[in-house]
Amino acid sequence: MIEIRAWSPDKGLREGLTQQELPALLASSDDYVWLDIAGKNGGASEKLLPHVFKLHPSVVEDCL
Repeated sequence: MIEIRAWSPDKGLREGLTQQELPALLASSDDYVWLDIAGKNGGASEKLLPHVFKLHPSVVEDCL
């Protein structure tokens, strides 16, 4: 399961955000983003982390 939360001074805490929203959240200088990856998620984190965070697949494999 991947849970995405963000906080900003003007919008406060937002929960239940989608992976599609993640690039815009990360590009914003006002948002603080929390990504919680728990348990097996059908390979979603292996696809998300290299694409969005530009992590090498070997790094993702070692972390998960």
